[in-house]
Amino acid sequence: MKAKLDEKNIAVRLRQKGYSYSEIKNVTNVSKSSLSVWLRNIELGKEAKRILRSKLQSTFLFGARARHNQKIMKLSQIQKESIAQIPNISEENLFLMGIMLYWAEGSKQKIGDPAQRVEFSNSDPNMCRLFVR
Repeated sequence: MKAKLDEKNIAVRLRQKGYSYSEIKNVTNVSKSSLSVWLRNIELGKEAKRILRSKLQSTFLFGARARHNQKIMKLSQIQKESIAQIPNISEENLFLMGIMLYWAEGSKQKIGDPAQRVEFSNSDPNMCRLFVR
């Protein structure tokens, strides 16, 4: 029983210093659920709150960076796989692709306006390169 009381006192002191539940768990080997019961009524000072807020922000940034890197890797893999699936494009198919792009993204000639120019508008640079090709 004394061991549990000692662990609880250690946990309270660490929490008051701004330690997170995970950090306290690593020091005391007490489950987070027990820590939650022990520490739920502990008042944190300004410094402890600042420390915990800083750790939380760091965790969010770390997670955001990790998700961003995973997304970049996944997109890169999808692009590589997609390129491998596309055979050499014949001139005829390239022409048809250009017509479809113009149909989807080009400015159409208005009735009564016999303009002779072609206009294409898209924010994807790869799509623009394909259309020019």
